[in-house]
Amino acid sequence: ATPNYLYAYSKTGKQIFYSSDSGQNWQSYNLLIANGGMSDLYAVDSQYAYAVSVAYTDDIASVADVYQTTNGGQSWQKVNQNRIYADAIDFYSQLKGVATSGNVLQLTTDGGKTWKVLVYPLE
Repeated sequence: ATPNYLYAYSKTGKQIFYSSDSGQNWQSYNLLIANGGMSDLYAVDSQYAYAVSVAYTDDIASVADVYQTTNGGQSWQKVNQNRIYADAIDFYSQLKGVATSGNVLQLTTDGGKTWKVLVYPLE
């Protein structure tokens, strides 16, 4: 079965759009974040999705916060305890995911609350 839900986002507008009918109708939700906008969004299922919001870039990579929805985009909460290196995100379940930026690769197994660095540049 093909999922009917879609998520889309505005990188500059801090808005997330959600469709439960294959894109025929859309609902818009504001993502209340302190950073400049989103750099990536990944939907696990129709209710759970994660968004990355880059706060700044240092000499290694982009430093970001991770936001999660558990209700189809209606509300979003920052889930990471500490900022991570991320401008792209991918989740394999509601708990397991990876984040990347530059040459940094990180893994979470608790829904984005904590992250373990798997690859970090030596130079």
